[in-house]
Amino acid sequence: MKKITFGGGRKMNSIIKEVTKKSKLFVFIICLMTLISSFNTVALASPSPKGHAKEIKLLIDEGFTKNDEQTLNNLLNIGFSVDQIKNLPSSEFEKFRDLDYKLVSKTKKYYRIMIDNKTQKRNIQVFTEGNYFKQYLKDIQTAKISNPVNNELSNYTTLSFSTTPGINNSTYWMKLETDIYYTSSTNQYSLYNFFTWKTTPNYRLEDVLGIGISSNFSIIPYSSYCSYSASHYHYDTYNGSYTTTNYINKSTPDSTGQGGIGFKFDLFNDASGSGSEGYRFEDKYTSHQGYMYFRCNLNLNYGSPTYANAFGSYNHQEKTFAISPVIKYPGGGEISLTYQSDFDQVFTTAQCTVY
Repeated sequence: MKKITFGGGRKMNSIIKEVTKKSKLFVFIICLMTLISSFNTVALASPSPKGHAKEIKLLIDEGFTKNDEQTLNNLLNIGFSVDQIKNLPSSEFEKFRDLDYKLVSKTKKYYRIMIDNKTQKRNIQVFTEGNYFKQYLKDIQTAKISNPVNNELSNYTTLSFSTTPGINNSTYWMKLETDIYYTSSTNQYSLYNFFTWKTTPNYRLEDVLGIGISSNFSIIPYSSYCSYSASHYHYDTYNGSYTTTNYINKSTPDSTGQGGIGFKFDLFNDASGSGSEGYRFEDKYTSHQGYMYFRCNLNLNYGSPTYANAFGSYNHQEKTFAISPVIKYPGGGEISLTYQSDFDQVFTTAQCTVY
């Protein structure tokens, strides 16, 4: 058979090769976009219960049932620990049953709170998830903090840590995380504020945890809850020692209004002394952590909002003699306390696109 050629055959071959290259590039770009889209979808979707199989099995062994698996999975996805779920009252647990939770915003920050013990001047630095640990570890090694939460340092047991705290300064670390979840079946938003003391603060008095909201959110009455816990080590010369976890749970907030909700609680404090029969005792508390949450509807009095905000805060009292502040949310989601200058305040903001 005679080979058929077109005029300018070499030029035509060059054009075909160029088109082929561009087609391959186009196909690659389409595949990449599809992969990114699917990744984002997976990231926001709730993982299957298999993702928390170990924790769910442990909870079922503690008395939960197979019918609770999806609810347990919801709570674990949100960030509740096994101990926090075990401590959750049944009335609160039922609020999470069979709901479809979609994470729409998460903000997590780490705070380095430095106090000059001579002048009481304070300096608060903000770190992200990616850059806080290097400074946190350095503070421990240089004895700026002497009371870290040790379970985070399990991979660093070969390092030598000083056990003598700095004389002129006190440094504390805290993590604060504010999340917003959306439930399509109810068209409601759930707002969460989690705190964790990475180091145990010297002053353990009455602190305040709060969430303020933008005007396009409307708080659902009686939907709030707060829980605070600390690991408790007890020793006495009569009974020996034991460890447990102490909780403070509150379903009635200390302040509520259109602009936000706040809870007050006393941090568990160390104690030592003599019992009635003359034996010595000692109580130590560490791993201070907790959370609060409430639910919201969209406030359509302001038209058709495109986004909404949750303003998380933790307010730590630094005072020799304890005070009990009045909490207010005057507007705009910002918390206001009486005696505010006696508190170290840290803040996070979570923003979401509304549906």
